[in-house]
Amino acid sequence: MIAQDNTEIIKAPDAAFEKGDYAKALPLYLSALEKGAAGVHVLARIAACYARAGARDEAFGYLDKAIETGQELERLISIAENDDNFAGLQSDTRWTALLRKYLAAWGPYLKSAGAENLRLELIKMEAEDQVFRFALISWNKARDKESPVSKGLRAA
Repeated sequence: MIAQDNTEIIKAPDAAFEKGDYAKALPLYLSALEKGAAGVHVLARIAACYARAGARDEAFGYLDKAIETGQELERLISIAENDDNFAGLQSDTRWTALLRKYLAAWGPYLKSAGAENLRLELIKMEAEDQVFRFALISWNKARDKESPVSKGLRAA
């Protein structure tokens, strides 16, 4: 089992990372990792530092480790989005394989007891979204029927 992030030992690397000083943050994160701060946050930040430095093999290695923890996958959602930290990796053929691995990890993650609330919240959000979309479509159709432009087009 990989240890969670230890807030105290990641303060310094987080501060350097937030300032954009990735060269300074990387050894600090690696030191924190050795001291037991091996949560998803630390692993993803190490990957980002390597990616920023152009060290693709190392970046992919740490992203793999982050996914393999099977923990806190919602914190890795930025990997699948257009995160600037990983922009240099997206042209690599391994990027697609990494995204597939990430998405495949979600199934067991959502089935775990810790993610049950997240799964239910996602289902609720999807249902609410569909209700809103249907209402918006209905409203637009009703509005278009009453629009002078629509009436003019129907008369033509």
